[in-house]
Amino acid sequence: MESYPVFTLNAVEKKDLPSATKVINQDEFEYYLWIKVPVEFRRHFELYQIDKMSEPKEELDINAFCKHDKGNMWYQIKSFGLCNKPGHHVYKMSFVHKENGITSSLFFGYIVQADDPEKPYRYMDRSGECSCNETN
Repeated sequence: MESYPVFTLNAVEKKDLPSATKVINQDEFEYYLWIKVPVEFRRHFELYQIDKMSEPKEELDINAFCKHDKGNMWYQIKSFGLCNKPGHHVYKMSFVHKENGITSSLFFGYIVQADDPEKPYRYMDRSGECSCNETN
C-alpha cells in the first residue's frame, strides 16, 4: 500500500502565501514536513537553498534537512530543522533553472500555536462593573 504525506504545505509564489499558510499546533509536528512544489516548476528548476525569512533569519542546510527524489513533486524536510515556536514562520525556497541558470523562488509558511499560551492580560476589568444592586 502506497502511503501519502500527512504533514504537508504547498510552496507558492509570495503573493499567494497568505492563502497557503496553515495553522499548526506545536504538538502536531511530525518528523518530516512535506512541501509540494508545482509540477511545471519542479520539471525545470532545481532547489539550491532554503531560507527562513521570519525572525530570526537563517539559512537551512538543505543537505542535512531536505531530501528530494527526482520526478517527485514533494520535498521532504526534517521538521527539527524548522522553527516550532509559537508565531508566524515563512521560508523561501530558492531554485535555479536547469538549462539557463535563471533563479526563482517559492515560499511556504505556517503559524504555530500552543495549547496553553501565556496570557499577560486580564480578561475582565472588574473596576467598572455595574453597581445596580447598590442603594444610594
